[in-house]
Amino acid sequence: MGRRALQIATMVLALVPILTGIISMLGVSDPLYASSGVPALPVLDSNLRFFGGVWLGLGLALLWLVPRIETESVLFRVVWGGIFLGGIGRLL
Repeated sequence: MGRRALQIATMVLALVPILTGIISMLGVSDPLYASSGVPALPVLDSNLRFFGGVWLGLGLALLWLVPRIETESVLFRVVWGGIFLGGIGRLL
């Protein structure tokens, strides 16, 4: 039961970076940034799109890992570690 629960939780949680990554790839045209009045600077737009793509990639990696959780445990930990470090960055 533990493996199945972990797979379901991973699948559901993987949807967050996938969906928000797609939205973030809109750059400063992203509805969140467009409504906040952030200036449309080329460097900011480029960074938002880049990190949106990385975020999307992490979500897709998690989906790929769902059926392989037991055999790819090191990669599973690395991906979640990367997401955790991103959260620490936001906290700082």
